[in-house]
Amino acid sequence: MKTLSTHELLENLNRRYATKQFDTTKKVDEIELNAILDSFHLAASSSNIQPWGLVVVENPELRKQLQTHAYGQSQIVDASHLLVLCRRTQVDEAWVDAIIDETVATRGQQPSDLDGLKQMKMGIIGMLGDQLPCRAANQVSIAAWFVLSACASLGVDACPMGGLDPAGFDQVLGLDDKHLATVMAIAVGYRSDSDKYATAPKARLPKEDVIFFE
Repeated sequence: MKTLSTHELLENLNRRYATKQFDTTKKVDEIELNAILDSFHLAASSSNIQPWGLVVVENPELRKQLQTHAYGQSQIVDASHLLVLCRRTQVDEAWVDAIIDETVATRGQQPSDLDGLKQMKMGIIGMLGDQLPCRAANQVSIAAWFVLSACASLGVDACPMGGLDPAGFDQVLGLDDKHLATVMAIAVGYRSDSDKYATAPKARLPKEDVIFFE
């Protein structure tokens, strides 16, 4: 299996930036979009509870409505696709059962083989209690990095967007019915030649100020 060299990895990450202006004439093709969505689907989560969902917003009218809940940011309407990353609001025994059933089907195990796994997952959910929404949102941040990394590897530009009104997004997209709540959005597409940030050097604190070895 071919893997990225360290040079290729860092080159991709250096090219990546939070795109401020998208080229409205360029669209992410279906193959690359599906690969980006698969990266979300394959993201790591604590105890594989997968407390999340993703909504792909292509409808121009919906995106105009969402823009009013995102301080008018142009990326919402100009990007090829808008991905809304959400936490699940209903992480319960039925959700755990669905995960267990899928594990049984995928790995060819017997349901009884996973009784201990189910008890462990339910124990974690019970232990978190009122902290569960916050923990689920944190897990969504992990999935967001999978998406951004996939975009960087594919040469697709992206802008992670936390500057929005989650309740407004929830209302426009009818997320209550899906047992989802907005955490953030990621606009994906291709940078405009007029985006001055595209060629700006990365400004990062020295590694020794943020990375430590013990």
